Amino acid sequence: MSFDNSPTAGSIPYRETHQKRTNWIPLLSTAIIIALMGTLGYTIWDNSKIKDSLQEKDAAYSMMMVEKDTLQSLLNDASMRYDLLKTVNIKRDSTISNQEMEITKIRSLIQNLLTVVHISQTEHSELRILIASLNTNIEGYKTQIETATEQNNQQVAAQLALANEEKIKEEKAMEKILPPAEEKLVEAGSTFYATNFVNNGLVESRNGKAKKTKTARKVDMMHISFDLEENHSTTSGPKELYITITSPDGSPLTIQAYGSGKFTAKDGKEKAFTKKIDINYIHGQDQKISFDWKQQSKFENGQYKIEVFNNAYKIGEGVCSFKKSGVFD
Repeated sequence: MSFDNSPTAGSIPYRETHQKRTNWIPLLSTAIIIALMGTLGYTIWDNSKIKDSLQEKDAAYSMMMVEKDTLQSLLNDASMRYDLLKTVNIKRDSTISNQEMEITKIRSLIQNLLTVVHISQTEHSELRILIASLNTNIEGYKTQIETATEQNNQQVAAQLALANEEKIKEEKAMEKILPPAEEKLVEAGSTFYATNFVNNGLVESRNGKAKKTKTARKVDMMHISFDLEENHSTTSGPKELYITITSPDGSPLTIQAYGSGKFTAKDGKEKAFTKKIDINYIHGQDQKISFDWKQQSKFENGQYKIEVFNNAYKIGEGVCSFKKSGVFD
């Protein structure tokens, strides 16, 4: 018997087949790298936005505290004038007594509002209105006292001048034409108030135009502007303003060649000023003041404080903040 191993007709030979497989590892790695780069870019951008937001909040908080300090200073000056007037020894009628009650009420309201930690811009405006009302009442109170003492003005002037002294020498006071205390009242009443500070860094372009910038290394000059509120106690004519700019490190910016110098403040201390501005004031009108400050060195990043003085009193304060250059500057 024999066996035939040859394939029969119609049979199909068996072939082992292998399906080609795709290698996904390089593609997956590329996708992961792209995703990581996108995440990194977003993180850098987001951190920059957060930093800018924090800087803006810090600047807003600083401006709020500066505004509160200015309002407190205005209240203190008004209170000083009122307290000095109250030392006058006169017989108070019902009109004067009612005026004293009204002044005390407004002064207490202002002081209570100033104790609030966070004050909105609207509340700042309301406080300024209240302080203006307080000053108006004090002026009215001063007029009432002068009217009540019209028959003995010279003696009242002596009492105003020597109210804080331990011993009053009537003979010496009667010889004074304008006692220091009364002169101080007139001077304080005729002092301006500076408000609405707008301060920016400017970069000069080749075409002569300037544009705003907050980046310290780009700043070519600082532009400062503010309003002088109308003062009905101030006469028209030339007036002097002293501007002091304090750098982030606490030192005043002064360049003698640019007109910087020193003056004596109301507390008797000598104070450096950055720039002196002479204006021609028109009675009863608000006045816009603006100027540019350039310096020989670069501006530092941080907060610059701008103070304005008139009649040796500080009449207003603002800030100007510059930042370091960021990723996209």
